[in-house]
Amino acid sequence: MKIFALLVVLVIGAGGYLTFGYKGGNETLDTFIANMQGLDRIGDILKEPREYHDRKAVVSGTAGGAIGFIGFGIYKLTDSSGSIFVSTQKGIPPEGKAINRLKGTVQQSFTFGTKNILVIVEE
Repeated sequence: MKIFALLVVLVIGAGGYLTFGYKGGNETLDTFIANMQGLDRIGDILKEPREYHDRKAVVSGTAGGAIGFIGFGIYKLTDSSGSIFVSTQKGIPPEGKAINRLKGTVQQSFTFGTKNILVIVEE
């Protein structure tokens, strides 16, 4: 199943169907609010992939484009700081749905040139 997830992320990421990355904004305020809520900012995870690899993370955001196959799926989760893929076996949320306090483990799927493709594997 992990091979399938990696292939899907590769196709989606390389094909440009789902864009992701750091968006910027008021980093100090966003970080303060996230820390007060006990959340990790997606932008921080994307900036420091080695620091977050194999670590538990709690994120919130809005569900985006997705792909699923027989009880397994990957969707994009976006907060004010960036977007990351989420691998799930709990079903794919509808696009635009607010996801609060998603818990999972950050995995660095692969690097393509200068881009690190990261996935949060939902618990």
